[in-house]
Amino acid sequence: MKIAVLVNSLVRVGGIAKHTLRASQEFAQMGHQVTVWAVEYDPDNCYPELTKGLDVRGLRGPRPAETGQKATAPGMRMAAYLLGLWQLYLDQRRFSTVIPGGYDVIHPNGNEIIWAAAEYKRRHGTPVVWMCNDFWPMASHRHERVPGVAGQLRHAAKSALSMPFERYDRAAVRDADRIAVLSEQVRGQMKRHYGVQPVIVRAGVDSAKFQSGDGWTARERLGIRHDSFLLLTVCELMSRRRLEDVIRAVRVLVDEGLDLTYVVAGRTSHSPDYTRFVQAEAFTTGLDGRVRFMGEVPEAELPDIYQACDAFVWASDENQSWGLAPMEAMAAGKPVIVSRANGLAEVLEDGQTALLVVPRSPEAIAAAVKRLIAGPPMRQALAGRGQELVREEYSWRRNAERMLELFARW
Repeated sequence: MKIAVLVNSLVRVGGIAKHTLRASQEFAQMGHQVTVWAVEYDPDNCYPELTKGLDVRGLRGPRPAETGQKATAPGMRMAAYLLGLWQLYLDQRRFSTVIPGGYDVIHPNGNEIIWAAAEYKRRHGTPVVWMCNDFWPMASHRHERVPGVAGQLRHAAKSALSMPFERYDRAAVRDADRIAVLSEQVRGQMKRHYGVQPVIVRAGVDSAKFQSGDGWTARERLGIRHDSFLLLTVCELMSRRRLEDVIRAVRVLVDEGLDLTYVVAGRTSHSPDYTRFVQAEAFTTGLDGRVRFMGEVPEAELPDIYQACDAFVWASDENQSWGLAPMEAMAAGKPVIVSRANGLAEVLEDGQTALLVVPRSPEAIAAAVKRLIAGPPMRQALAGRGQELVREEYSWRRNAERMLELFARW
């Protein structure tokens, strides 16, 4: 089968990029002819070890970093937003014309890229099987909560002005022949918003890769004592991660006399405002030495970071459809604390394969951490069952086989 895998951005590490490239590797290893097409591509900074051996083609390199202050006046912000949607539309239209015909299936990954896939289908008639990683409808604002009369008026204006883009987005989504999502949560959101019927295809994890690693050396490099309990989150910093809940939980635990450190590993440039917010949260709560922001960690060093921790915490809210990082931590044999709000909680059993906590509750996170600190046998049993779950149920080969079943229907 000749497969065109489409993705908007391959310029840095991240969940969608990793998912796209690992699935593409599996398709190729199973004997299919695979080309990965990206609007933006940076071969040096986006998983060079995963692109090795793949045919990856980019429309352009990464955009230069923005400089200067962003517009703050409401009218200017709205104009910038609408201009961004227009530029996205032009990018996707142009991208669809660059990809040649002759493919058996088009497989877009991520949100914006469905626009390009729909345009390509209209031109070539090629079936589209979309991997919708998150529920993030383009140009739709009906789900936003805006306080105040002035805010609601601006919201109404924004919705009206962006209506053409929302209609275009809906048409593009409904043009997809099949839609795969990661969780029941996202399936329900897609059905309600778009009126489509997605199927669930869970992501995979490289279990063998994360079972090994030098945790002791990683701790020494971080300057963390071996007897200090180490909490870890690996993520791109953005508001839906709810890192502030974990920081506040650490404050509760430190006040109770417990010795622990919280490390956040991941890119901080995606949402500078949120990064400043959580860094300020750590500072104002007096946790400067207890909370560490490592920044982006090379993929090759992740096994060491996972092995260094005593537990992994994933506090993301209902806007998080899944979580590759906590699955990798489970593969590394670490117990995980997961918010019940996000999609990953659907496949985990509280007290058996993870500790599930109510969302937006530092107190619940603190109580879960205390259980892990106080009960090493329970901690080991939890980690063992979690590791067995990901090893037996969540491989990239199984993910690719499920997607190929969808491809083969046309």
